Amino acid sequence: MIFHVRRILKDALVQFQLMEDVVSAPDKDTVESIVDKSERYQKDSSVFQFDELKAKREKELLKIRKEEEGRRRRYEERMMRCEWCMVCGVWHYDGVFI
Repeated sequence: MIFHVRRILKDALVQFQLMEDVVSAPDKDTVESIVDKSERYQKDSSVFQFDELKAKREKELLKIRKEEEGRRRRYEERMMRCEWCMVCGVWHYDGVFI
C-alpha cells in the first residue's frame, strides 16, 4: 500500500514534507492519517508550516542513501569480477586471493 501512496501522491508528499513519514509509517492507519493531512494542506495551504529542520534531515538521509547505494554498487561490481578457483578452493579477485 505504501508503494502506491508514494507513487500516486509523490508531488504532494514531497511538497508538504510528508514522504519520509509515509515511508516510515508502521501501519495502514498511520498512512491514512498522513494522506488526510496532505489533503488538508492542499485545501488550505496556510495550515502548512515548512520545517527547516525536517528539510535538513531529509537532505542528510538522501546523502547517506546515495553513499550506501554507491558502496553497494562497487561491492556488486567487485563480486562480478571475482571467481572461485576450483584448484585451490578460494576466491580470486583479478589474480589476488580474497
